[in-house]
Amino acid sequence: LHASHDANIHQALQREFVASSDTTLLVNPDKVAWPILPWQEPTQIWQHQKAILLDEFPSITNGAVSWCTDLLHKLMALEQDYSKRIRVCKHRDETRGKTVIPGYEQSHAKADDDVVVLQAAKDLADVQAKVQAITQRLSNPNYSKL
Repeated sequence: LHASHDANIHQALQREFVASSDTTLLVNPDKVAWPILPWQEPTQIWQHQKAILLDEFPSITNGAVSWCTDLLHKLMALEQDYSKRIRVCKHRDETRGKTVIPGYEQSHAKADDDVVVLQAAKDLADVQAKVQAITQRLSNPNYSKL
């Protein structure tokens, strides 16, 4: 099976890399060193991920902690804005509903008691707590629970 697989690779390489008028193989498949893919070597996955991060975000090498902290604060600002927009939207619906729908107040929960508004506030509090914990750990690298 191994020899058959190697022969198939050799044939595919010949089709791909042989010059049309020349029958000489431009690449010798026996000398090709195939890279180890991250899913083939579980111990190498972080090295692969790290290489991608460093390639995509070169600024992280110059102050990785501040880069990470800045992104976490942006995340928190997005969550705060999202929660606020949900609350404002629900209050606007409540105000409009009172003027348009008879009996709206009796059949609908108050905006501040609405399940979606409460969940958004809970999600915001969760994100804030996690960001605070992470930034605290990042600012004090010698932190130990022992």
